[in-house]
Amino acid sequence: PQSTPMPEISQYIFGLALGILTFVFQLFNILGGSIIALLILNLITPFLDKLMIKKQFGQKSLWEVIKK
Repeated sequence: PQSTPMPEISQYIFGLALGILTFVFQLFNILGGSIIALLILNLITPFLDKLMIKKQFGQKSLWEVIKK
């Protein structure tokens, strides 16, 4: 199993969201905020992969479809 997204842009989104969620959880003194943020983002990882990865040659990724 992989806990981070495969495409590079998805990894940047993952890292940015992880930093923001960790900051918010620490701001409200939630114990284990960084762990909770990581668990939440691990649930979103399959969606980020589906959003950015092309299925087969010639098909567009979900992100390319949304951009148009």
